[in-house]
Order: sequence, then C-alpha cells, then structure tokens
Amino acid sequence: MGRSYNETLQRELVTTEQHLQVLLTAAPVGILEFDADERCCYISTIGCALSGCTPEQALGRHVLEFVHSSDRDYFEFVWRINHDSDETHWLEFRLDTTDLWCSAHWTRRRGPSRSLGGAILVLANATERREQDERLWLLAHCDGLTGLPNRALYWDRLNQALRLARR
Repeated sequence: MGRSYNETLQRELVTTEQHLQVLLTAAPVGILEFDADERCCYISTIGCALSGCTPEQALGRHVLEFVHSSDRDYFEFVWRINHDSDETHWLEFRLDTTDLWCSAHWTRRRGPSRSLGGAILVLANATERREQDERLWLLAHCDGLTGLPNRALYWDRLNQALRLARR
C-alpha cells in the first residue's frame, strides 16, 4: 500500500509541475527568481526576451545587474527599504541590456524558519505606455506646430520659480 501511495503522490507532483510550467510559459510577463544572495536562480522565456540575455547569462547575476545604470541607485534604495517586508512591492525602471522600461512587482520568499530565502520579480514591458505618456505630456505642454512651450507649461514653470524664490 505504501508504494502505491508514493507512486500516486509522485504522479501528482509531476502533473502539478507540468501544469505550473505551462502557466509560466503562457504568462505574458517575465518572471525572475533570486536566491538569498540576490542572485538569479530562475528566469522565464519572457524574462529572457525583456532582459536581452539567455538563461545561461542571467543565472548567477545579481539583481542590480539587470537594472539600467542610471536607475540603479533608486532601484537599490527601494529594494533595500523593502528588504524585510512580506508585502508585494512595485517599481518602474529600465532594464540594462535592452533599455526597455518595465513595471516590476516583487515579493520576498521566506524559508521554513522565516529567514529570507530570496525574491520573486515579475516584469511587464511598460515602454509603450511610457512613450505614450510622454507624447501626451508634450501635446498638453507644447505647441504642436513649433514644439515651443505653451501657456500651460509657462505658468507651471513660473509657479515653480516663484515657490523656489519664496524658499
């Protein structure tokens, strides 16, 4: 009876693992897993496409090595202040190799003794939305024909200068 039970459990585990692999492959987001030393120990296919590296290149890389150099300080600051939190966090930053903007959600994993066991980072490409936001900002603040600042931008900058002068 024990052997049959173990075989049934083994089949269920294999089925569950196959199901999770299908979900990971079908998800339209990049998934990266980091160990307790913040080194990449798993990257999904979409994660490879977003980051511009192969699984071999990604495995073992520190989390900061995925972040564009101009965004690293801010990313590291947010990453560190949320280091001990079990909540899900959000941040937008550029990826280093591809220069794509991504929206990242992450959570820390805990081991059986509640010690930190790493983190799971979920990336979604936010480049198109950010470019659209920039175009909308330009349309709202600059003349469409000449590209010169319009009245709204003028008043905004004037108010900023007056507040600065008051300080």
